[in-house]
Amino acid sequence: MTLIFNNQSVVPSTSSVEDALTEALSSGQIALNIISGSIIAPSNEEGTLELQFTLNQQFTEELSNQNSQEFKDLAENITKESAAPTVPNTAVPTGPPSNDEGTLELQFRLNQQFTQELSNQNSQQFKDLARNITKEVNTVYKTSFPSTYSRSGVNRFWNGSVGVDMTLIFKKQSVVPSTSAVEDALTEALSSGQIALSIIPGSIIARETTETTTAAAPTTSTSGPSPLRKAHLVPLSLSLVFTYLAQILIL
Repeated sequence: MTLIFNNQSVVPSTSSVEDALTEALSSGQIALNIISGSIIAPSNEEGTLELQFTLNQQFTEELSNQNSQEFKDLAENITKESAAPTVPNTAVPTGPPSNDEGTLELQFRLNQQFTQELSNQNSQQFKDLARNITKEVNTVYKTSFPSTYSRSGVNRFWNGSVGVDMTLIFKKQSVVPSTSAVEDALTEALSSGQIALSIIPGSIIARETTETTTAAAPTTSTSGPSPLRKAHLVPLSLSLVFTYLAQILIL
């Protein structure tokens, strides 16, 4: 089948198309018995993308005839299911993730000047920018992952121009998408003008959340991106202390 977009400049990457349909299939958003792993979106002429997949059902001769009722019924059902889902206008929940929810870390840079007020999470400037960012990011990921995405939170801003560290929260740990799918969704929204944020192209990075990451807990650090986890330094420091004490006891 052929996917048609509003104009040539907003056609997504083939990987984004494949990831979106795979995600819809795995989360039960689409009522088609597509065989897992059969989804392919090969490159095509500008303005369109070709989409191929295999349905787990028996082929009949009527399906080889575009004028047959069986062909028309199946084609209508497939195109209806493949249409972009409508995202309900519901309030986005707030707060840090629960133990059952899954998270990913998201980082990008905004093309605007950093000010000291942005290092203080209690300042009005911090609150206003964080509110605007979460609103725009939530819109993007609610569209890309409508049944699994929950909300986001800004952790901190850092100097460079304005660096943003935030946490994306999903409804369950088992439905967290790949980091590449998250990066692709935001990159596509940026290139097609769907997001009103001055994100610097190429600065978008998504990472899996580590045990030492405090999800959706704003901080006031402004030193730069991806600080070293201080918790990793603790075992080394304790080891040096014990080694020193052992030497004293031997003497």
